[in-house]
Amino acid sequence: MRKQFLNTIARLSVSHTWWMTVGILLLTTFFGYRASTIQMRTGFENLLPGDNPRIAEFNHIIDEFQNESNIILLAKGAEDSLKAYADGVKPLLEDFDEWVASVHTQVPEDFYRRNALKLLPPDQLDNFGTMFHNPNLVSFLKNLNNSFEREYQRNDEALKSRRDELNAVRFLDGLEMFVNIQRQVMDGKSSDDLGQKAVDAITFGETYMLSPDKNMILIMIEPTFNMLIEPAELQKSINGIERIVKDASTQYGVTAGLTGSLVLGRDEYEAMTSDSWTISILALIGIFILFVLSFRMWVSPLLAIITVISGVT
Repeated sequence: MRKQFLNTIARLSVSHTWWMTVGILLLTTFFGYRASTIQMRTGFENLLPGDNPRIAEFNHIIDEFQNESNIILLAKGAEDSLKAYADGVKPLLEDFDEWVASVHTQVPEDFYRRNALKLLPPDQLDNFGTMFHNPNLVSFLKNLNNSFEREYQRNDEALKSRRDELNAVRFLDGLEMFVNIQRQVMDGKSSDDLGQKAVDAITFGETYMLSPDKNMILIMIEPTFNMLIEPAELQKSINGIERIVKDASTQYGVTAGLTGSLVLGRDEYEAMTSDSWTISILALIGIFILFVLSFRMWVSPLLAIITVISGVT
């Protein structure tokens, strides 16, 4: 079968050389054009059929919010350096409005002012609400102590999750800030906003998104793009944001990096583009060696490999 096929190709090449040449050129041009239109997409919407409910919900999120996830900035260092870094990198990122829509370095205080009580479970609302029955300092601290005892000493389910523990630590940090403000007042240091700072400290706790041991900070970056853009554009945007983050981190003496689904998409694209060339070169070398061993010649396999490379590129 193979011998008959090769004999037919050889006969046509000898008897109809020009027709075979024209045919090969047409096929090479056609398949080369088709190969140039191949696109590599790593987006979530390309993994499932278009009528899948998850894809429909995903597209609805994109239509409403322009992106499906945030870029997470993690920095590690001393507490004061982390807070200074957060305050410094925020305006730097927001200046690049073609990449960044907004940057969140602290908990949304305005949102909590309007909706904090709505977010509390009924039992916690009843418990912590007693703290504010009497605004006098001594009475307030007494009610605060009683609320903590009821919530964390008499309730075994108060700290059942990691999130509950973090919320408790943040509230304790706010209590420490509240005490420090009272100490400043007793030392004769006062300003017009000390009262507001004391209220915010006891209400919101630590507003910076710090880890419990205060050596890491979390910053949320809301981008203007999403996973639906071209992979090369995604790579350019993420690399630009990462460059700003890295340059600023050296000024404040902290270590910073990015994570999140968008960053993962960038990393996957870079890995595929770099690895695909290596795999393609190894595959061509393997095919060439196989042809040489099979046909006992090297000129024809070499010409075939050159034709394949020309068609793909």
